[in-house]
Amino acid sequence: MILVETPRRKLVTQLVNWGHWFALLNIIIAIIIAAIYILNSPAPGTPLGTLFLFTNWFSHIGFLTFFGFVIFILPLCYWVANARVVKICASVTAALALALLAFDALLYNKYGVHLSFSSANLIRDEAQTALAEFGWQQWGFFLLLFVVWLSFQLIVANALWQRIERLQ
Repeated sequence: MILVETPRRKLVTQLVNWGHWFALLNIIIAIIIAAIYILNSPAPGTPLGTLFLFTNWFSHIGFLTFFGFVIFILPLCYWVANARVVKICASVTAALALALLAFDALLYNKYGVHLSFSSANLIRDEAQTALAEFGWQQWGFFLLLFVVWLSFQLIVANALWQRIERLQ
């Protein structure tokens, strides 16, 4: 029986608790991004179909986002036990995953397909055409957009960490 909680155990507990709140915030952001799928699909004809659509949308996006937390971030909380490293890794992972989700949503909006091996040829051809037209301003804009998004994730991660005692 453990009578005294070690500092490492306390830190790991705080990191796991922080990770759950960070995942919840990213679930909300992912659901907002994934609204593009709903807006670009035909509406169901019945109220039951509409209920199924929204239930499926929320649960699917929520599960995938939380699954990403369980696979990538939760093991870091136990292995690294350094709050700064975990927050940075979680923010980079969340920024990349949400950028990929946004790219998939835009691809679905334009062509009606998702990122997959079967759509790889379409993506490659379209990317070659688009990249040929890109100038340094467009690349700079995309880089700046990602830096802003990553900064937002880091700010949220630190804000949640500072308030973790109150959130418990």
